[in-house]
Amino acid sequence: MPEDRLFLTNETYEGRVLDPADVGVLRSASSGSGVTALNEQALMQLARDAWETLTEFRGMAASMTPGQASYVADLRLVRGYSWRALARACHDEGWPNLRGWSPPSNQIMGMALCERAAELLPPALAMGLRQGLPAL
Repeated sequence: MPEDRLFLTNETYEGRVLDPADVGVLRSASSGSGVTALNEQALMQLARDAWETLTEFRGMAASMTPGQASYVADLRLVRGYSWRALARACHDEGWPNLRGWSPPSNQIMGMALCERAAELLPPALAMGLRQGLPAL
């Protein structure tokens, strides 16, 4: 990535299973295509929108079962899925109690799923699932 560009994310991509959306984002960030300069107001609005989306997705993830939490932990901690790949994998499971987000690879939903799984699982797994998540 050229030195005059800054790509911000809490996600660690190295060694992760990536969703095609991850690949597109990284390619775009690397090439500069689709890059938009943001002023302070636009950046603050994006942050507010992301927080509102996370709040909505936390509500959706609240119905997660312990079995689903174990699946999320397996995807993230064992298989190394990115948040986007994890969200898509859970979406593709077609669970009736966890559905309705768009796009299927929504990174914020992947974060919400990890956060909820961490609440349902033992502390040793919870710590790994919370890595990289925003402080509550």
